[in-house]
Amino acid sequence: MIQIDKVIVPYQLLKTAVEQLFIKWGFSETDSRSITDVLITANLSGIDSHGIQRLGMYEKTIANGIVVLQNKPMIELETAVTALVNANRAMGQLAALFSMQLAIEKAKAQGIGIVVTKDSNHFGIAGYYAQLASKQNLIGICTTNSRAVMPATFGAVPLIGTNPVAFSFPNEPYDFLYDASSTVVSLGKIEVCSKAGKKLPSPWGLNQAGKPSSDPNEILDDLPNRTIGGVYPLGGPGEDAGGYKGYGQGLIVEILTAILSGGMSSDVISNSVKDGACHFFLALDPTCFGNLKDMKARLSAYFERLRKSNIADPKQRIYIHGEKEFEKRALYQEKGIPVDVEIWREFEAICRRNQVAI
Repeated sequence: MIQIDKVIVPYQLLKTAVEQLFIKWGFSETDSRSITDVLITANLSGIDSHGIQRLGMYEKTIANGIVVLQNKPMIELETAVTALVNANRAMGQLAALFSMQLAIEKAKAQGIGIVVTKDSNHFGIAGYYAQLASKQNLIGICTTNSRAVMPATFGAVPLIGTNPVAFSFPNEPYDFLYDASSTVVSLGKIEVCSKAGKKLPSPWGLNQAGKPSSDPNEILDDLPNRTIGGVYPLGGPGEDAGGYKGYGQGLIVEILTAILSGGMSSDVISNSVKDGACHFFLALDPTCFGNLKDMKARLSAYFERLRKSNIADPKQRIYIHGEKEFEKRALYQEKGIPVDVEIWREFEAICRRNQVAI
């Protein structure tokens, strides 16, 4: 059924088809389910930039050997509370699941677990891994670097990745979940606009001439290989709107991921034949600081004061981070997942090429 520019796809249909694609590409049934859950969780949460629209990219990286199917992540260095993991170019979702689960195990045993991972690949939404911790009553933090798309404040050369930061805290009826890139938007959102043939709401970056642009194709054009242009840091260009904050956050992510792990920074990834993304995972037991039930009660009371505070625009509503995603997941699982028409057509083509029925 088509709704304006969306196709409403039953949850189970989409889930089954994506699982079958990864099985066709050589993954085990267990690994295919794990990868699919990360991707479909993005679509269920309304994060279209990191859902099935990424399948074309994964198809290419697997076919080109950037993702090495038979490789498994391994621990290179380890203490009671830390670990350095070499992903060995495994699928990013599998390396991230291995690493976050290791951090969770350490946090349950010692109160905190920190794992840094190198030589990995694109792993989907960072918030998925942070929330793995909060689902087990732990605080979860996850970051990753990526191919360079962000110029420094006042710069024009893309040297920093989109570098998202995700933070999750256990709460009822849903966890607090913050997940945002260090750039104005993730690169995937610009890709979604490009596929839909839409202009950007405002200039989100620079074109190859170093000029502000609202044309997604100008920003995306040959971006991994460009020496000019890219996506603005969170806050936008210059310092007046706080662009230096997104720039600084992006550098913090590079330090926590590439520098700590001894892996590749975003600019080096861009010049590499492989991906080489680096990740950071932290799990923390809040009961090290007191009673978790009391913390949840205080947090819920605080959130309620926020929701009931005066609203500047009466047409709007005050949300808590994670609330929109929670509501959409429940709705979309029951009613179907809205998918942009062009992304659905691309998905159909991928399924036809790989002889997967939908």
